Amino acid sequence: MHHSKLIARISLVLCSVSLGPIATHAHHSRAHYGDETVEFDAEIVAVDWRNPHVTFTIRAMSGSGNEAAGEEAVWELEGGSTYMLGRYSGLGRELFNVGDEVRVAGPVSTVRSNEMLVTNMLLPDGREAIMLPNRPTRWSDSVEAAELSLQTDNPERSLFRVWSIDPDARGGGGANLQLTPAGEASLAVYNIDEDDPAIRCVKPGMPSTMSNPHPMHFVDGGDRITLNIQENDVVRTIWLGENADAAAQLPSRLGYSVGHWEGSTLIVRTTNINWPYFDRTGVPVSEEVVVDERFEIDETGSRMVIRVVTTDPVNFQAPVTTQRHYALLGEDVKPYDCIAR
Repeated sequence: MHHSKLIARISLVLCSVSLGPIATHAHHSRAHYGDETVEFDAEIVAVDWRNPHVTFTIRAMSGSGNEAAGEEAVWELEGGSTYMLGRYSGLGRELFNVGDEVRVAGPVSTVRSNEMLVTNMLLPDGREAIMLPNRPTRWSDSVEAAELSLQTDNPERSLFRVWSIDPDARGGGGANLQLTPAGEASLAVYNIDEDDPAIRCVKPGMPSTMSNPHPMHFVDGGDRITLNIQENDVVRTIWLGENADAAAQLPSRLGYSVGHWEGSTLIVRTTNINWPYFDRTGVPVSEEVVVDERFEIDETGSRMVIRVVTTDPVNFQAPVTTQRHYALLGEDVKPYDCIAR
């Protein structure tokens, strides 16, 4: 489909797909939230509109009919990032006010008292707010997100544009992820409160930084490509051909990336990585990890697929393949301005 206008809709069909550890829009580890959805009425006490995720303090209203809510209990709610709420749900800070009486729904934490991963919120005016990307509606038939225009002005199939997650496609992969005993042992001791880099605003390394749902801008630097990633304000360098000085550097979180062109397709291999995580859920990688990427633009020039093969003999029984879909939607890369929790 190559329509000039795209409406990023919350799709009931797509949303029925379970988002596992290699989720398309995984932000940071949310494994401590249970599977059962809790729903109750509440009053907004405070709104913290910031990255890495928007949070709410609410007071559960007595007589809400849900035992988990408690009588006049104060709860902390976690939603998506400011970009994701605007991009996928069309939501802005002005819609949420202290004193508003709302209805909230989502899974609750299994390790923290009175904490919810809020997926849906019914606002006082009857509108339903989807608080995480690609989640189904609960009290209405459909919810429209921000309108995004597919750009069709790239017939030369140039990579050097701002690319956004394609709302009409599902990325992901990682279905072949099988950990070695060493990998399973490392994952077993991962502690979300102490080890999750996102809540501490630590810039992620490779390959996990490439699983972010935010816009990315590729900039032509002659002998190198600079990749500006909105999430966490990450700046990545891809050398076009070997660079002796860069190769001689100590291992780093983004590693040493070398690329070459096959027509309009960019092929990149990254080594020398010193970053402990494959994704946003604590799946480990070692310094032996090698990441091979293929950035392939379609014939229209408006869409791109990034295919990634991650090899780590220490933690993976076999190479792990993932892919993500992007489109030219006219977005800009904006400051992320992360504030640690």
